[in-house]
Amino acid sequence: MGASVGSINDVIDAFRRAPTNVDRGTLFEQLMVRFFELDPALNQQYESVWRWIDWPDRQGKPDTGIDLVARERDTGEYTDPNVSRRRSLAWQGIQ
Repeated sequence: MGASVGSINDVIDAFRRAPTNVDRGTLFEQLMVRFFELDPALNQQYESVWRWIDWPDRQGKPDTGIDLVARERDTGEYTDPNVSRRRSLAWQGIQ
């Protein structure tokens, strides 16, 4: 999807053109990072948000189902902001 912000139709078209579910998943993760950056409430809550694969402190750790990593603005704590299981990454020994 790139850095530009397009219409919802552009987003839907990008998903339709993605050849695989993996590609669609990557696009969705990128969309969510951008949403966290642009949404006023989320931007106020989180200092930074990364896809797991892009997180600088990942240090080669394998993907265990974490899609995004967000750093809480007030505490500096890293969290997995997955809607169905939002939790601190400390439970996995990830600081």
